[in-house]
Amino acid sequence: LIDQNTLWDARAAGIFTEDGNEMNNIISYNAIICSHWKVCAVPWLGKHAGSNGGIYMIGMTNDVLYNRIAGYEIGLYTPGSAFPNGQGYAWGKVCPQFTPFGVIKGNVNHDNARYGLYLDNQYPRNLERDENGFVIGGCPEFTPDGKDNGVSPANVVEDEFDYHNEFVGVYSLGDVSFARFVSLNNGHSFYWKTSKNFADGVSHHFRDGFIANKKEDAYGQLKFYGPSGPFTFRFTNMTFLGGPVGEAALCAGQHCGRGGAGGPCNVQYLLEGVDWTRLMAWSQKIKFGVHATSFGFVQPIFLAADNASLGGYRAMVSQHLNGFADMGCEQQDFQWDSGFACNLPIRRLNFWGNVEQGNLTLTGPGYDVDPNLAYPSYGLNAGLMQYE
Repeated sequence: LIDQNTLWDARAAGIFTEDGNEMNNIISYNAIICSHWKVCAVPWLGKHAGSNGGIYMIGMTNDVLYNRIAGYEIGLYTPGSAFPNGQGYAWGKVCPQFTPFGVIKGNVNHDNARYGLYLDNQYPRNLERDENGFVIGGCPEFTPDGKDNGVSPANVVEDEFDYHNEFVGVYSLGDVSFARFVSLNNGHSFYWKTSKNFADGVSHHFRDGFIANKKEDAYGQLKFYGPSGPFTFRFTNMTFLGGPVGEAALCAGQHCGRGGAGGPCNVQYLLEGVDWTRLMAWSQKIKFGVHATSFGFVQPIFLAADNASLGGYRAMVSQHLNGFADMGCEQQDFQWDSGFACNLPIRRLNFWGNVEQGNLTLTGPGYDVDPNLAYPSYGLNAGLMQYE
């Protein structure tokens, strides 16, 4: 138990689990403060100065509860992929990137130079471990019979509150859900590049939270950079509040098609109970692609499980898919990124292959138009499918 401590200017890391086999500890109600991030960002134990955090975890299965972290380069940091085999006496006996989290609840990260919460590249799986936390089995992505080995039920980050950080989020994350998450006046409300469907089949990526920016505060911009990949991103009972808004309140497919990011880019964003009404007036609500390759501006789809989350429509496709106008879909204004809004059961379609077989052409409703070979469509509007 590490409880109710105050740490001031602790260099490199305030509290850390270093090797990867640490488990079932409780880190709770601690205040971890650095007077300036450069004071605490120092080389340590063979790591460079950028590998630091108020709470720094390689051993993931520990409860992190109601801590307050401020002033570090990174607040709560879980760089499992940086040490895939663990460290120290646990080296070669653990797989930190795939180790389940404990309970993560009620933490506050604020005024950190880069990230507040930064879960990096984590995919918790169903591990078998001995009493020392060493792994006996379970690190692979799939079980021997081919099933998704993602932890079920999914891990949950609960009641997280982040403000005045440049970034909040992850690069690549699966089988982790965010419940009652609040982002306020961060440089990026949330930052996420790639993810997957939940192994448990029922969890939501985000639910019951607030993405907010108070205009009177000079720091921050409201912009949620969301992930891409061949999956459904579930975004439920979320409220957008205030401004100013960046590219859009909710941007699908950050960096899609670029190194370290998701692909293919035809992610489905399934919205339910999303409240846009308290955004700053005339703000852009959604965006198809952000800092992506050309595919990322054409392929994402927004879907609604209700009559409000997409302005009364059940689906929106990119403005570059002009063939959907012939399907009775209506082109929207800039608030919806000029997308085509439909009340049709539109869904993504992926063909899988282990070798490139050249381009395919999809024909049928929505694609019976002349190909637009200019950027970013490159014929996608007429059903041209390139190998990714």
